[in-house]
Amino acid sequence: MAFKSNIFFSDRSVHLSSMLLTCGHELITSCDYRWDGLRRGDKEFCFWQYTLKGRGELKFKDKVYAVKPGEAMLLTVPEDHYYYFPEDSDSWEFVFITIYGRETMRLFRQLRKQTGVIAKFDKDSVPVQKAFSICQKSEKNEIDNQYAASALAYDFLMSLIDYVRPAGQGESGPPKFINRVHEYCLVNIDKPVSVNDMAKCAGYSRYHFTRLFKEHMGSSPQYFMNELRIRMAVRLLQTEQLSVKEIAQRCGFEDVSYFCKIFRKFQKVSPNEFRGM
Repeated sequence: MAFKSNIFFSDRSVHLSSMLLTCGHELITSCDYRWDGLRRGDKEFCFWQYTLKGRGELKFKDKVYAVKPGEAMLLTVPEDHYYYFPEDSDSWEFVFITIYGRETMRLFRQLRKQTGVIAKFDKDSVPVQKAFSICQKSEKNEIDNQYAASALAYDFLMSLIDYVRPAGQGESGPPKFINRVHEYCLVNIDKPVSVNDMAKCAGYSRYHFTRLFKEHMGSSPQYFMNELRIRMAVRLLQTEQLSVKEIAQRCGFEDVSYFCKIFRKFQKVSPNEFRGM
């Protein structure tokens, strides 16, 4: 039953806005299991840990919570919290997902303002099922690149936000169209995807889409698309023996000079200089 996986990709790759860090399904029976949120390093990440059976305990600031079946902890690191397996519990079985990224942290903190550090989820709910699916994919080594890992992380985060959104709230929370556009861009990264194409995928006019996208993602749609393309170019430069022209084409750039200009803007060096580093 015990399974834990670290999702790791080269530090030379440009970080995506959402990324999987770890995931797992564990059964704890030892009181040695304990984690201090202020002693896990300085790198920011957030995690969702859902209790299936048994009981754990969480000390958040000055309050102690019993974490029971059907309840999830929503925590960030670094943070003043401490969770552990208590002596009077027979076992603690849970599934967990750990994610990171600047936009991920912002959305997760916004989410937790609604839920608190402990939130209830039905076992058959979309977030729980997605968590199991991510763990299964990881255990089978099916998450083989950072773009797939990023899409899964963002999709999981959106499912959390959608699940806790009050009935009738509509699209006032982070809208579902962003996830659709993200996936569309990844699938079509080798094609000349335009802002109009992205707006059509989202179901909005170009003007309305651009405004909403920038509001929720903090960048323009074109910048976002270029960022995805350059991340793909970085991976290809690291792993494939392709010419700069071939890499530009695979990343959706029709003009090699423009590709080199955008690459330098993001990486501060040319593609050839990057490859030689």
